[in-house]
This record gives sequence, structure tokens and C-alpha cells, in this order.
Amino acid sequence: MNGAGAWIVAAIVAASILGVVFALWLNSRALGRLSLTFAPDEMHWVKTSDGWELPLGRYLPKGPRAAREPVILCHGMGANRFNLDLNERYSIARYLAARGFETWVVELRGCGITRRPAKGRQYRHSFDDEVTNDIPALIGKAKDVSGSERVFWVGHSKGGMVMYAHCGLAARTDIAGVVTIGSPMRIAPHIHPLILGTLTQFEKLPILDAVYLAPIVRTLAPIGGTGVLRLRYMAASENMEPAITGFAMANLMGNVSRKTLRQFSRWRTTGKFTSADGVDYAEGLARSPVPYLLIAGGGDILVPAPCVESARDAMTAAGAAGNVEYVLAAKVSGFSCDYGHGDLVLGKAAPDEIFPRIEAWLRTHGTA
Repeated sequence: MNGAGAWIVAAIVAASILGVVFALWLNSRALGRLSLTFAPDEMHWVKTSDGWELPLGRYLPKGPRAAREPVILCHGMGANRFNLDLNERYSIARYLAARGFETWVVELRGCGITRRPAKGRQYRHSFDDEVTNDIPALIGKAKDVSGSERVFWVGHSKGGMVMYAHCGLAARTDIAGVVTIGSPMRIAPHIHPLILGTLTQFEKLPILDAVYLAPIVRTLAPIGGTGVLRLRYMAASENMEPAITGFAMANLMGNVSRKTLRQFSRWRTTGKFTSADGVDYAEGLARSPVPYLLIAGGGDILVPAPCVESARDAMTAAGAAGNVEYVLAAKVSGFSCDYGHGDLVLGKAAPDEIFPRIEAWLRTHGTA
């Protein structure tokens, strides 16, 4: 290569590097504009029995108190506190607080701003660890601060599943009621080759303790905010504002531990909702006196309605469970659209159609 050719190659390489740097700079600025702040009325922390420190953001009730019991709101898998508290409109926490409920936005271990007990790998935990350690600690803290003997629990996706397991292990007299939103008890087999199958391949990589979704999704957030990306497995796109998709991708995504994925994969193949040591969570729900409101999306591809209905069927199997109500968020039920998964809480119509249903149910079951 002659001198002129070498200069041309060098110029192309330099221009490419500068182009990449410029693109990263632009993306960084765009992400900065998408960043959200978590600012509840109060921040509290609780330490679990095995040393994790979990955050609880408390929103105080505005106006006359709707119920004596506080409402704990819990995110789904691969999500964090912003799942149920994104902004002023798309926040079940703030919606309920504005209507007289004391609300608590929590995070489970390994998510968001939680603090692990020691240095080393952060994602050594399983679904069972969240059920046996995180849930009692979070409920106990909310009860202590609020002075209430009972609490409500509202969970999206896995945030509802942990309460299925918690109530399935023993009679829970301190749970006034549970609302689950797109929370399955049976994992749909059809999603395995497309999602779980891909994710669980990470179990074959011993150097990884989790599937690190957060940095990937966050990097793509500016594109998601333009409406170009259609995440049909995560939400019904016609029910999502593109800007909200961008904010969600930039703020609420988290990573998923290998142990948790392994449990989900086993539930899919066996059809049984059990702990790692074989305890049948579903069996105990048939005797649980806790009332439930189960909400499923009529167009949910990730968690189809029959997977939520399996929880209802487990609860009513023996006829000894508490009151169980089931709502299908779909056009056939009078809703404006067939809801997907994430749009059950972040969809354009959710504050007007889903949130009021939850509020009304809590009022009915709460203590004045």
C-alpha cells in the first residue's frame, strides 16, 4: 500500500471511531433526558434475616384515609421500583395515595437500589429466597412504621407470584388482601423457545450469575422512545405511549438471577409451582383465607390469561379459600383494548381502567 492509500485507510478508521464516539455521546445525552428520580414522601430500609438491605418508599395518604391497612406494591421479574411508580400518571402508588391509601413501593433482592450483604456475586439467590426472606421483612417493616396489624399486597407479574407462594406456605392473618396483575401460576409452554429457552441458556455459562438485561435495554431506550421498537411480548403496542416505553426501558429494567430462571424453566416443564426442595406452593392456596383480585390481560402473550386462571383454579380447588375475584382486561369484558403484559400498569388506558378497579377492590376489603 502506497502512502496515499495508507492515509485514506487511516482517515476511514479515524472517522469510524469518531462516529462511534459521537453516537455514544448522543445516546448518553438522550438517556440523561430519560432518567427518572424516585422521590416518595419517605424512604425506609429493612434488613432481611440473611443480610440483604431492601428499600421501601412510603407515600402518605392524601386527604381522608381510605383504609387502615397500608398497600405494598411489588415489581415483576427483571424490573424494579419504577415498575409500579414510573411518573405522576403511570404510578399505582401515587394514584392510590391521592385517594387516601398509604402506599409502599418496594424492591426485592438484586433489583434497583437493594444492597447485598457482602462483596462478590450479587445474583446467587432464587425465587424461594425472596419468598422466605424478603417478603416477611418488607411486610414487617411496613406494619411497624404504619402501626397496622395487616397489609395489602399489589404485585405485577412475579411481584404477585411471590405472594401466591407466601400465602401458600401458611395461613397469613396479617394479609388483608392481595391484588395480582398478570401474575401466572403456570408458565406458558409456548414462550420457552422464544424467551425462556434463550435466557436459560445462560445457565451453561458458569461465569455469569445472571442475565444482564438492564444495560442492553437501557442502551436501546432512546430508540424505544421513538416508537420504532415494538416489544409485543412485553406490552400491547397500541396501548403504549412511545415516550413511556422509552422511560420504562431507561429506568425500570433489572437483571435476572440464574437460579430464578432455573426455577421458572422447571415450572414450565413440570407444570408444578414448587420450591426448589419440592414444597407445593399451589396446594396451600386452596386453604388460604386471604382474598384475592386476579387481573389478566386479554392480549397478554408473555402471560396468557389461562396462566393467571390457573392461580384462580388452584385457590378455589378445595372450596376452602378466601374470596377470589378474576378480571380479564379485554374488549370482551368492556375494556378499551386487549391488554398485554406491561401495559396492565403502564398502558395508556391503565390509569383510567385498571387503577380504579384496584382502588375499588381495596376499599371493599380494607378497614375504615
